[in-house]
Amino acid sequence: MVSTNANDVATVTQPDQTPATGNEENEAVAAAEAIALPPAQTGPPPEAPAYAATYYTGQLPAAQGHVATTLNARATPGELRAQAQAFFDFLENPNNDLRDLNGEEGSIFTALVAVPDSHKVKVVYGLGIGTSGIGQISPIAGKLLALFGEGGGIMGPAQALLLDTSVTTKVNIKNITPAQIATVFQSGQHAEDQQVLRAGAVNTMHQIMKIAPIPAYFVWDGFNQDLEAAQVYERLMDSQEESTMKEHVQDFLRTCMIGNWRNNDEKPFTSAAKFYGMLPREARVWAAMRFNRLLPGDQLPALITPPRQGAQGTIGAQTTPQGTGTQDNGVFHLDTAALQQLFKNAAREGASAATITPDKEETTFKVSAGEKARMLRMCGLPDEAGDECFPKWFKDMFGKHMDEVTKAMSIATAVERNFVLDDAEVPLYPALTKTIMKRDWTGSDLGKRAALVNAAKGLSPFAMVDLTEEDVAEMTQDFEDLTNATAVSTADYKAARSRLAAKTPSDAEGFMLMLKRYANLLHALFSSQSPMYKQMYGIVRALRDYSPNARAKISHEVKSSILWIILLQSRRYAQGKMVGENACLGEFTNMVNLIKAKNCETITHVEVPTDLLSPTGKKRKEQSHQKDSATTNNDVTGGDAPKKKVKTAAIMAPYNAELKDFFEQPLKDAGYPGLNRICKFSGLEQNQLLPTLDKKTCRSYLIMGKCMWKHDCKFAHNTATKEEADTIIKKLQRFKDDPLGCKGEKKQAT
Repeated sequence: MVSTNANDVATVTQPDQTPATGNEENEAVAAAEAIALPPAQTGPPPEAPAYAATYYTGQLPAAQGHVATTLNARATPGELRAQAQAFFDFLENPNNDLRDLNGEEGSIFTALVAVPDSHKVKVVYGLGIGTSGIGQISPIAGKLLALFGEGGGIMGPAQALLLDTSVTTKVNIKNITPAQIATVFQSGQHAEDQQVLRAGAVNTMHQIMKIAPIPAYFVWDGFNQDLEAAQVYERLMDSQEESTMKEHVQDFLRTCMIGNWRNNDEKPFTSAAKFYGMLPREARVWAAMRFNRLLPGDQLPALITPPRQGAQGTIGAQTTPQGTGTQDNGVFHLDTAALQQLFKNAAREGASAATITPDKEETTFKVSAGEKARMLRMCGLPDEAGDECFPKWFKDMFGKHMDEVTKAMSIATAVERNFVLDDAEVPLYPALTKTIMKRDWTGSDLGKRAALVNAAKGLSPFAMVDLTEEDVAEMTQDFEDLTNATAVSTADYKAARSRLAAKTPSDAEGFMLMLKRYANLLHALFSSQSPMYKQMYGIVRALRDYSPNARAKISHEVKSSILWIILLQSRRYAQGKMVGENACLGEFTNMVNLIKAKNCETITHVEVPTDLLSPTGKKRKEQSHQKDSATTNNDVTGGDAPKKKVKTAAIMAPYNAELKDFFEQPLKDAGYPGLNRICKFSGLEQNQLLPTLDKKTCRSYLIMGKCMWKHDCKFAHNTATKEEADTIIKKLQRFKDDPLGCKGEKKQAT
């Protein structure tokens, strides 16, 4: 894996390898000795050896061309990874029929092929198998065809590449080992457009195909130009997604880095004569038709081949309309008006003609022009971008017949799949889901300054609180109880908000986790082109380049200032103002520069609330006050000294063990529903469950063993008696027998 900083320096740890044999083992041992770490020492663990990145800057390329941006809007990174894995599995199985590729129009697979006599690879997409008509001979029949490059509009269709199907067969090819790659790149001497090793210096062999499926988001810039194999390899090293597809494409790239191939060597590319040779007319026609089918929104002038004239003369002949259509080499290039006239005449004469009309995708959602413009800027898209460029979850919020549950599921899917930083899962608690659903990005802060009471609302790093799955489930249950309660006081809402108050993590790990979670949230909601995501990703990578001791020495005041400045910039970003020369606030730009310069101890901001700056001092004051009070009480006798009232926390009695066993498994199966839903599913109201219960007893704690107010609850947390437990179990037996029914699913047959 690779991790880089702002100066293009990364830290490398070698992936696990299978036991080597022969020369591979000797080379691996030699490489390991060359990069051996110093002897073990006390104190912090030593850092891994430096890896000097030649190309990779820590940021994957953004989709720029028309085809690239269209494909980027059509599928999420998670879906692109799944497509690449499915394509690899399909090609790897020799029993599959390659002609099935001709029907794959929903998933536009992308792959790499090696450019002959170079160290570069070409990105191809829209692959298919050429065919010929019955009784006819075609030069593309049985050949593997692929599109490459940009296309659409006045550019015409994308270019085509004609390959032999043997590229999908695995063959033994020389392959550089990961240890050799590490040795070369750790020296920092590898220059652009140069071989990594000569073929004579490579002795290991791997079985690989001469085509390598890859997720498109790694190579968006490859739709405009050929890429260096080492350039793509560095990007893959930083990916934390492991799969057989990734292993194969890395093997393929290590082979492509070899230079000066000998005549008898098996090479990863086809001959230059075939690769650059003139394409037959049928291949160019295939490219135009394939491009129109894969990207119907970018329909090119239709290619219509007139049928042969039969024995009856005009019977079956195609009518040539008058107008702008021109005939060239048996192919008509017609505009829309000519096509309409053509098919009108063909229908009148009884001619049977197949018409291919582009299916224009209707706008599936209606939203104000202001919100569309703001969302485009937040996603880093141009103002003239179409509706198809919006994220899928955003369009789902305006879909017809979409209920709240379906919208929440769409948001959860987007957040769970589209992450870039590992071990930083975004906690989707109810308040955050509601914020995304309502697009309340500013969190009620519409002015120039942010308020501490709103700091954990909207798009904010303070919203990335450290919660476990159990905490999220409990908050969901409490939120549901609060929503369905018949009577709720102001104190109830205030207590619920107190659980999401803005707080600065006390330790370095929690601080980094909050920043990484916020970066993942921005990427999931607004894509990798989002200007705020790019800034957050740079901040995370810069801080990750700090040593563990340096991160631990960052003071609480500095961490609070960093989070507050990020909040201020996020409020500006949420209003669609993060564009132009003044996209970033002055304090934000200064903070980023200081972090990258490893001088973050000087970061301050005069508007940071005092409650965020010195909570440790507040705790020390409380501890000192308690110590002085205890000393006074011990020294003064006779009760002459006044004693201050100390607020005691509510005593929580043990939860009934019988009820705990009763609810444990059904709650897990039903997704931890609230007490109100359980009672309604069982056919009764909450007050009917225990009608004689003392009003001073907390009903939620006595029955479920949980209370959203915890020690701040004004009711007594008592243990249910034997009679009360039996009553509860009897009345809620239906929930015990069918927990999936409470969840809204059918009970599985046993």
